[in-house]
Amino acid sequence: MLYNQIPMKYRFGKHYQFFVDLLNDSKKMSSHELNSFQLKQLTKQIEICKNSVPFYKDILIDVELPITSIEHFKDQIPFTTKDQIRRNHKYFLNDTLDKGDIIVRSTGGTMGEPLKFYIQKGINRTKEITHLNDLWSRIGFNHNDLRMVFRAGTIHNAKVDNRYWYDPIKNRLFASSFHLSPDDVELYVSLLNKYKPKFIHVYPSTLVIICNVIINYGFKINHHPIGILCGSENIYPGQIATVRKVFNSKIYRWYGLGEEASLAGACEHTLDYHPEPTYSFTELVYEDGKDVSKIGEKGEIVGTPFFNYAMPILRYRTEDYAYYGGKVCSKCGRPGPIFTEIDGRKQEQIIDSNGNKYSLGPFIFGIHDEFWSNFTAIQFVQKKKGEVIVTTQSKNLSNDEQVQYLKRQFEPRFNEYIAVSYNPNGNIIKSELGKHKYLISKI
Repeated sequence: MLYNQIPMKYRFGKHYQFFVDLLNDSKKMSSHELNSFQLKQLTKQIEICKNSVPFYKDILIDVELPITSIEHFKDQIPFTTKDQIRRNHKYFLNDTLDKGDIIVRSTGGTMGEPLKFYIQKGINRTKEITHLNDLWSRIGFNHNDLRMVFRAGTIHNAKVDNRYWYDPIKNRLFASSFHLSPDDVELYVSLLNKYKPKFIHVYPSTLVIICNVIINYGFKINHHPIGILCGSENIYPGQIATVRKVFNSKIYRWYGLGEEASLAGACEHTLDYHPEPTYSFTELVYEDGKDVSKIGEKGEIVGTPFFNYAMPILRYRTEDYAYYGGKVCSKCGRPGPIFTEIDGRKQEQIIDSNGNKYSLGPFIFGIHDEFWSNFTAIQFVQKKKGEVIVTTQSKNLSNDEQVQYLKRQFEPRFNEYIAVSYNPNGNIIKSELGKHKYLISKI
């Protein structure tokens, strides 16, 4: 409690006020002023890469500075891929920084292969906190508000069988994402009713499981949080309807990466994603690298992060995909590219017997909320091309009823080159972080 009385600028270091002021100023900037800001940041990132990052020194030797336009930037700067970073991560490190100024991070990669990257101490975590606080404030969040958190990390609290733990420093009530039996969910509902957190911060897949257990077992919620903060995974329209039915709370979703290539938060007026122009420069491109220009078409998210001088990557192909919603939001006026839906990661693809790939996203976000209330969990497993196993769990439906329901739901969605089998009440596999993965691919 005492810690939370300390002003934010002292808690988060000397750069905190810089980012707060930048975010406040950016909201008053014209499109021309935002463009000038981004060009200045892109020029700075390229200059550091040219002079101090071994991977880029030869690649950028002929690049002319300053960057005078976005077209100038795209014409001169090639894309950077995950595979390049994975194989050469040490060569992406700024060789002018002291080791004491650098923090090593890693994130999960395709097929679970980790990706190592670097951030600068005192800057990047402050940048992340200020931008997330600003996004979440769109539904009324304040940094000191009590949050109930269902996210990464194993809880170590033997007194309560490692089910929950309160962090007084950051005013967060952690609950286990690994324990989601009916008894566990009943416990979490009692904690929610007792401590009355203003917000729930959660992996969406975990939240959907919790909601379906609450519905199926009739647990009573007496406290409705102001909002539910859904990040690190997609949350789809049918799932949103289920969550709203259970909690009667505002839903806030956002997209981000550990590599800081892009951060996009939902609009106040719609569920569309708006990339943060002070966080990074975000593009949406077709496979050939050209900008996606038609509304409703899908492209790969590409980002150039700002303010990471430890590892300044350029035009990073995230292997994440989104649907294009236009250059400017018609509701709030924020500049694009606008994303109407995030369509998952490259590795979240089903492959038919001919080798054709299908994004998992439409299979999930095309499902209506009735489906989610009948099943507590669903997972696609693919071990061979052209063969998919759909594993589910349900309290309401028998095994035979689950199979019949699933056939009606999914057989029209799959073509003749994908054989579908069903595994009702089978084992659902989770990641080491406690995320529920919708696709387990062994291909």
